[in-house]
Amino acid sequence: MANAQFDTNYVHLTKNRFTAYPMGETAYMELNFRDADIKEGTFKSTLSSRYATSVGFGMSFYRVGFSLSFQIPYSNIDELQGSKAFSFAGGYSYHRFYGELRYRNFKGFQKADVIHDSISSVTSIRKDIQLKQIGLALDYFFSKKYNFDAAYKNYNSQKKSAVTFLIMAGANKYDIKGRYLINDTSSVISDIDLIRDLDVLAVKLAPGVAATFVYHNFYISSLFAMGASYNINTIFGDDNNVKVNSFAPVLEIRTVVGYNSTKWFTSLSINSENDFFFYDKVNMSVANVFLNFKIGYKFNSKYLGKIGKYL
Repeated sequence: MANAQFDTNYVHLTKNRFTAYPMGETAYMELNFRDADIKEGTFKSTLSSRYATSVGFGMSFYRVGFSLSFQIPYSNIDELQGSKAFSFAGGYSYHRFYGELRYRNFKGFQKADVIHDSISSVTSIRKDIQLKQIGLALDYFFSKKYNFDAAYKNYNSQKKSAVTFLIMAGANKYDIKGRYLINDTSSVISDIDLIRDLDVLAVKLAPGVAATFVYHNFYISSLFAMGASYNINTIFGDDNNVKVNSFAPVLEIRTVVGYNSTKWFTSLSINSENDFFFYDKVNMSVANVFLNFKIGYKFNSKYLGKIGKYL
């Protein structure tokens, strides 16, 4: 059945192999908030994480794989040296479907506020602000000549170059909280007092295209998808909360370059995700950028291979 799902002239399906790899990762997260109805003028606020440099490891076998990373004591912002960053991704492939569960946790942001007509912004260090993201994604690739696992999980191998259309579906749950998120001066806030917590549930659907170009065992692969999401936004203030539903665009771009042989593999990838949320005159966006490097080995595991048919 697996062979029927792929053109084996283009895709080599790895069997009875267990892959393991250490990895290094740099993550950056930015949240932008713009309110055109603030009493004293248009208000903009940008929350920027430090460049969270982390180390971790990953494993994959047959259809299943996961990776996780922890921060190391480095920061491009001295005041956020001890800030937290954690990332986990677990994936499952079924023929031309790929599903992934993600969890990301960032604590500690640099906050820049500016009100329209101000000559400069006010920057502060906010160690109390924490952003958690839980995401579930399901991708489907139309072409039998293209294999997602080969490009991004390094389990199978792409023997020849291939292009495919795809469709992405999924949901992201954001929870952003702190002593205050927007401003500590209540006279500036319009509809709600001090905003201390913002919850967003975004359900998205995005068509796109993916391509892998192969030269011997070296390859470069890219994925681009753009669509829309339906968002349920809940803003919590001191004594009240506001819930607003809205539609907004979503954008995801992935690129990876690497080497993938029958035993060894290495890759360098960058993944950029942008989610937008609109309610009333307020615009908000969350941008995630991950730069990941890994090098690994494929172990023979014929005894484990006996359970592969059950996965």
